[in-house]
Amino acid sequence: MSLPRARLSSIGELPRRAEAIMRILHVVHQYVPDHVAGTELYTQSVTRRQAKGGHEVAVFTPLNRDGQFSAQPTVEEEVRVYRVPAGRRS
Repeated sequence: MSLPRARLSSIGELPRRAEAIMRILHVVHQYVPDHVAGTELYTQSVTRRQAKGGHEVAVFTPLNRDGQFSAQPTVEEEVRVYRVPAGRRS
C-alpha cells in the first residue's frame, strides 16, 4: 500500500497531503475586535489562513467586560471564536 502523494498548495508553501485536516485551537489573552494590536492581528491572520486551508480552527479568549457570554461560538470567516468569562486581570 502506498501513501498519498503530497501536493503543493501554492508557490512557496510547504507540501501538504490532501486528507491532512487538523482541528486547531488558539488560546489567546485577547482577540479582535475588542483589542487590536500585534498578537491579536497575527492570531486573526493565522487562523483565517488555516481555515482557508481546510482546517477546523477555533479561538478561545476571555470575554470583554461589556460582552454577553454565550456557550455558542461566533463564527468569523470560518473561524469559531469562543469568548468566556475570566477572572480579573491586572
